[in-house]
This record gives sequence, C-alpha cells and structure tokens, in this order.
Amino acid sequence: MTAPRLIVPDASLHASWVESFAEWPDPQDHHGDGLLLAGDLDLRVRADFSEWVRRLIEDEVRPRPGLVTATNRWLVDASGYLGSGQLRHHLGTDYLRDRGGHIGYSVRPSARGNGYAHVILQGMLHEGRIRGLGRVMVSCLADNAASAATIRRAGGVLCDEDDQPGLLRFWISLN
Repeated sequence: MTAPRLIVPDASLHASWVESFAEWPDPQDHHGDGLLLAGDLDLRVRADFSEWVRRLIEDEVRPRPGLVTATNRWLVDASGYLGSGQLRHHLGTDYLRDRGGHIGYSVRPSARGNGYAHVILQGMLHEGRIRGLGRVMVSCLADNAASAATIRRAGGVLCDEDDQPGLLRFWISLN
C-alpha cells in the first residue's frame, strides 16, 4: 500500500469520492472539502463531478463571488480518496473570521484513527507558509476531541470559545 499523500483534486477519483460521501451521516459535517463550489451539481454524476473538480482547482486563483481564494487538496493512497483539506488564503468573510478560519479538513469516516487529519493539517500549514501567512486560525467543535487534539499537536493555541457555545478557535503560528 502506498503512503498517503496530498494531491490536487482529481476527477479520476470519482468512484472513491462517491463511496466516501456515502459514509457520512450528515453531509454538513464535511469541512474543508469545497462543497460550496458544487452549487447545484449532482456529484454522483461523473460530468458534474469533473466540473466541481475544475472549480476546486480554479478556486486557487479565481474564486467565485462571495468566496475567497483557497487551495484545495485531497489525501489519497492506493485505495483512493481518504479526505480533504482547504486553505483559505485570507479571512475575507464574516463567516471565516467568526467560525470557519483559514483551514478546514475532513477524513472519511472509514479512514479515521490513522493520523490522516494530522497529515492533512500539516499539508495545509505548509501551503500557508508557501503563501507567506504568518499565522492561521483553525476551528473545531468543542465536542470533537480528536480534531482539537490534532490542532493542538500542530501548535494550535486556543484563543477563545465562540459566543455560540461549542466552537473552539485556535491560532497556529507559521513562523
């Protein structure tokens, strides 16, 4: 089996991604996967999925109205899609400043417990350094102990808890 690696989203992973999506009890639990860019596309349809992948790649240089530029990466191994990460290049919306942060990531349920979230987060931190960011905000739900531990392991320092209980915000220095 090949070691997991971060790649630019790839339409050839359609079947694996669809299998992953079916594992999620609530599609709203996806963080850092760029589903907002899918709009009204049906990602089960190969052509729509390919269009979404094109949008994810284009998002790095030309974001859609109301969104910020973002780098999207997928974690894959020989078995296929394992998860995703997204680095938002700046906190240019109220939602990102208040809740979303610079980085979002998710690991498909069947692949959890293998350290993949750490791999994705480290990759997104590297992307942030490449883009000259000095620090990034990463948030998670307070009841997601695994994500909070992943963020702390990467150097995250808790800055506050949201006014709406249950959201933790961390800052990670990239210097």
